[in-house]
Amino acid sequence: MVRGNYVIPNDYGPDDFKALADYAGKNRVVYAGYTVLTPMPGTVFYQQVKDEIIDHNYKKYNFFNSVMNTKLPSDQFHEEIGKLWLIKKGKDVI
Repeated sequence: MVRGNYVIPNDYGPDDFKALADYAGKNRVVYAGYTVLTPMPGTVFYQQVKDEIIDHNYKKYNFFNSVMNTKLPSDQFHEEIGKLWLIKKGKDVI
């Protein structure tokens, strides 16, 4: 049994979400999770993007909220991630 986690960068657009949905739907991962690429303080990635961070509320550094601007409007970006969780119709996701 394989468990997979897909990390979504903030620059994903409609075509990227479609490609990931297609891939995840065909993949043999039994348990799938989807998280937002998050620049955690103290990491190299944080140092690389710290000027792009728009939300410094550490409560949102939870891998489910984008703390940087997104290519799509924020609500749409998070809605698209929510749709990914439904690919396996709720029975094979965590």
